[in-house]
Amino acid sequence: MRLAAEGKSNREIAALLSIGERTVETHIAAIFDRFDLTSRRQLAGLVDA
Repeated sequence: MRLAAEGKSNREIAALLSIGERTVETHIAAIFDRFDLTSRRQLAGLVDA
């Protein structure tokens, strides 16, 4: 969540965590659903709070 909030792409996050890009997409989508977010900017605001 923090890496996405920092503006890293799914591909960058996957490389940093040694996981698949699709796995990152799945987790980011789950976070967006759970917190009712529509953008990474909103995610960044949530992480900073």
